[in-house]
Parts: sequence; C-alpha cells; structure tokens
Amino acid sequence: MTFRYSLTQAVQHEPPYLVNPTTFDARTEITTQMLSDEGYTVTISAGDDGQESELVFGRKDYERKFFSDETNLSFVRCFLDNAKCDPLTGEVGKTICFAVNRRHATKLAAVLNEEATRRWPNAYGAGSTFAVQVTSEIPGAQQMTLDFANNNLSGKSKWRESEFRDYDTGRTRVCVTVGMMTTGYDCEDILNVVLARPMMSPTDFIQIKGCGTRLFTFKHQDGENEQKIDKDGFGLFDFFANCEYFEEDFDYDQRLIPPREPAPPGPNGGGDGGGVRIDTLTNTSPDPIAAVAQDHVDVFGIRIDREMYRDRFAHQANEAVALDTILRDAFEAEDWPAVEERIRRLLFEKPEEFWSLPKLQEVYKTDRTPSLREILAKIFGVVPTIASRAELADEAFEKFVTTQDANAVHSRELRTVFVAFLLDPVSRKLVEEGKFPDLRARDANLYGALSALPQSEGEALVRYLQTEVSLKDFDKAA
Repeated sequence: MTFRYSLTQAVQHEPPYLVNPTTFDARTEITTQMLSDEGYTVTISAGDDGQESELVFGRKDYERKFFSDETNLSFVRCFLDNAKCDPLTGEVGKTICFAVNRRHATKLAAVLNEEATRRWPNAYGAGSTFAVQVTSEIPGAQQMTLDFANNNLSGKSKWRESEFRDYDTGRTRVCVTVGMMTTGYDCEDILNVVLARPMMSPTDFIQIKGCGTRLFTFKHQDGENEQKIDKDGFGLFDFFANCEYFEEDFDYDQRLIPPREPAPPGPNGGGDGGGVRIDTLTNTSPDPIAAVAQDHVDVFGIRIDREMYRDRFAHQANEAVALDTILRDAFEAEDWPAVEERIRRLLFEKPEEFWSLPKLQEVYKTDRTPSLREILAKIFGVVPTIASRAELADEAFEKFVTTQDANAVHSRELRTVFVAFLLDPVSRKLVEEGKFPDLRARDANLYGALSALPQSEGEALVRYLQTEVSLKDFDKAA
C-alpha cells in the first residue's frame, strides 16, 4: 500500500520521508531595487533632442530587457560561498540552477566554470565541466539529466580522489537549466537548488523546490571501512525573492497566475531577437550582494506547501460532494454531522491521499484551531473565512443578545465581560473563583464592567457562558 504525503507531512513523519531546505534570500544592490514596487530606474543621457529619458526595470525584466554580467557573477559567488557541500568529501554538493532562458543558462554555466577554476584550480582546470548547461537545444540533453542523476555526467569526481577512491559522485557539480529537470526529475543526492530567475507560477515553484527534498545517504567504502552520512537538508538559493513572493504577495484565493511573457523569436530563445531595442540596458558596473538572509525551514514548511495541501483537499472534497449522492444529500439538508462522517469515510487516511483532521487543522487555523465542520463550511462556500477568536466571540455575543433576555441598558458592560471571559482564560478563572481584587489588578476595565452589572445579571451571564458556549472553541492555537 502506497500513501502519498504532502511535503510537510513527509518531513514531520518519524522517521522523515523528505527534507526541508535552508533558504538563502540574496539580493544585489540592483535586484533589491528591481524587486521593489518602484523598480530599478536608469536615466538615459540626453539625445539629439536634448531630452533625458528613464528606463524602469522590474523583476520580470532580468535577462530579458536588463542584462548584467556583474550581477550574474555576484549570484555565482554567493552560491559558491554558501553552497551545501557533500558531507563526506566537502566538494560543492550536486546542484540544479534554474536560469531565465537559454542565453542566461549559457552565461551562468560559463561564470560558474570560471569561478570554480579560479577557486579550485587543481580540481577544475581549463575547460572545466564543474557546471554544464542542460537545455532542450543541447544535443543529448535528456541523457545528460539521467547521467547527472546516476553520477556519470562528465565522468567521476576527482575531488580528493586519493582519499576517496572510486567515490560514486559525478565530476559535474552543477546543471544549469531552464525548463528541464523539474517535473518528476529524480536525483536523490541534490544538495542545492538555485533560483536565478523570478517565478510567478506556484506549481513551478513547488516542483523546482521539490528537486532537493529527497532523502539520501552518502556512502564511501574503502576496504573494510565504510563512511555513511545521511542528507539532512538542502540549500535553496533565492536570488529573486520567490519565497517572499509566495509567502506574502501571491493571491492563493483567486489562483490567478500571470501568463508567461512571449519570447521574441531568435536563435537562442527567450528574447534573443535581432534589431535595436531602445528599452533594453546592459549594466557593466559592479553589483555586489547587498544582503543574504538565511533561514532554515521548519517541519511545517513554507506557506506554499501548506496552501497546496489545502487546495488539493478542497478540490477533492468538492469533487466528493458532486459525485457522492449520500454526501450531497447530507450537505443540501445541512446535516453537518452526516457531512463530517461521510467526508471522513470517503477521504480520510486513504492510500491515495493521507488526509487527516490534525493536519487540516494546522493549515486552516487562525489564532485558534477550527473544527472539521468549520473547515468544510469554508471549503463549500458556506462561510467566507475561518473565524478568529475575536470574531467567534462577537458571533457568540450576538447569539446571546438575540436569544436571552439581556438588559440593553448594560449592553456595553455585558459585551466587555462576555468577550473577556471567552478570550482571557486567566481572567475567566478569577471571575469563576470570585477573586475580584486580583481581577481588578489584572484588568481594571473588566472589573469595572462586572461591578456595573447587577449581581443577578452578572451571575446569569457567567452561567450562560459556562453552560451554553463551548469554551474549547476559544483556545489559542499552538
């Protein structure tokens, strides 16, 4: 029986089935501006008409309208300075680098080889194959992807070969690609993934990030001595704030993915057409890395991992309503216990997808942990959002006002006591135990509101809260 886990489930499993990355958000002085709302602005000298002009470049213009070998060099040096290395030999770990287009891939491969030769001349000499371009127009590119996975691309590594004779790893350490080596590419010993391009598609981002998540054990046998070290993660080098984009800016509710920009025809693809372009610029000034933010992704993954898990479950739940008569009848009758029971039977903990309530609660939680009924109500469009603790308290108070004989004169005081009782467990306990001096010291506003109520009203309100409201619903999420 085969279970399919989300990334976060697979990382959290004991033992884990996949690993998460350490991210490196690295921005140069220029790309920092390109990634801003204002973009990178360049003033062009006055022409024959005496008028200066401005060109503004955004994130999607890199290596399409804006070109900078100095920026590419900064990317390469930052990667090599921080690359995750083979845990046995210390050589730069096997890496997939994703470029903007084929022309950009050619540039990056050349810079990587030049820099590797400069840093390690004994290991990577002239004509180095430290980095190899693997794009669709390269003869034998598909076989190259297989050879890289099988540690045969450009032969075996010569790194510390006297100490690691017959070590099973390839001489090429970096494959620079554009659209290959993404979907379904299986190379377990990848230790670095480099995003040298901006990304707009969450699906592409998930697939590319997934290249590094596979488990692997690095081994070397030398006579009777065997060394073994397990892969403990991978480096995700993000030179265009892709992680930030999918964490903060991407609209997961609408799922609107901007269309890919059409590439002008040309021999090298991706904007290599001929003719004079007055909206392009080639930078020749140094563009050093301005900042590198390193962050180890924990077992709960990044937002896009959680969103994709949520999206898949919502799709399957809606599909189940459409196809299963029993579930559809229960939903149309608003029989929520029956809906929950049917969803559990149809979807939970099945071989195809390992859905479970705790995991769904983790990805749907606000500042509180929702019930399955709330999650399904959100998925089926019955409610627009999962209520926060404060929103749920407001809903509960409105129900109290409409169903109980509440004194409108004391509406403000009743609300103050009602909400505080639900949201502040410490104050709640002080009220229940009658420790009013302590309550006054802790929350003078609550004490004042409670004191302003007639004793009978205050006692009736507390009884209602204790017997008619599920206090567990207001627990803070962990």
